[in-house]
Amino acid sequence: AIPNPTLSVGFNELNGQWNFDPHLGRPGVGYNVQVSQLLETADKRGLRMESSRLGREAVEADVKDAVRVLSNAVRHAYYQLLLTQKTLDIAEDNMRRYEDIVRANRLRLAAGDIAESDLMRVEVESLNAQADVDSARADVRKNRAELARWLAWPDQSLNFTAVDDWPKAAVAYLDRDEAKLVETAYAARPDFKAAQLRTQQAEKD
Repeated sequence: AIPNPTLSVGFNELNGQWNFDPHLGRPGVGYNVQVSQLLETADKRGLRMESSRLGREAVEADVKDAVRVLSNAVRHAYYQLLLTQKTLDIAEDNMRRYEDIVRANRLRLAAGDIAESDLMRVEVESLNAQADVDSARADVRKNRAELARWLAWPDQSLNFTAVDDWPKAAVAYLDRDEAKLVETAYAARPDFKAAQLRTQQAEKD
């Protein structure tokens, strides 16, 4: 905004007689009154307003970038939970297969078809499969808690189950031209836009 004019009053000298009437013929107090108004040249006010607008838009881009970062963190936690769920399914399937193999080898050992060392080797593999299941279950619980932390919903964390439903790619990213894809990606990044706006703001300043 244009600053308001300023009023100032000054006294040149004091001789003890406060008489401002020139008709009395006696010396009085010398004083002056001054009004000052700032006159800007080279459109400085316009540059300040443009700098302020760019700064506001940069802050808005920062807010959008915070939302983008949070959304990506939630997506990462979600698909990490999905990965550990699938890992648990595979580990449990392997454990069931080893249990079947152990039961079959025990029958074969009783019939004298295999040596006891062969049965022990399969039993060790079965125990390793059980350990993989326990580790996968712990990872599932940990990733459920991580997703609940990002969603600020810890009470329901033990009930979370990720569904194998992958998002569709945006039409803008289906183009195979690498230069266009990079340009589209830059245009979608609010942090990149905020950096550009602050660069323009610095030039205005």
